[in-house]
Amino acid sequence: MYVPSMALPTNSDIRALTFDLFGTVLDLGGSLTPFIAQLLKDKNSSLDPAEVWRRWRYRQRIEQYQDNIVAMGHSGYRPVARRACKCVLELFHLDRTQSDV
Repeated sequence: MYVPSMALPTNSDIRALTFDLFGTVLDLGGSLTPFIAQLLKDKNSSLDPAEVWRRWRYRQRIEQYQDNIVAMGHSGYRPVARRACKCVLELFHLDRTQSDV
């Protein structure tokens, strides 16, 4: 937080630079939508891959919140993404294998 009365840090004062990676640096939707489209094609589904991605990403956030609410801590990206993927495929009544997920 910038406070006007404080001096700005110099380069020697900076020890780390952090930023959000997922969705900021990485375009997850753009990267994953082609794979979702192929999965839907393989399942003979006419679902919109972008809609499946949107629901998947939304469910990932819910899974992350649930981890925090029940004090599970941070499960990590992959376990949360897998749980969310399974949930969304079930929501759309798509049979799934471990390989699909």
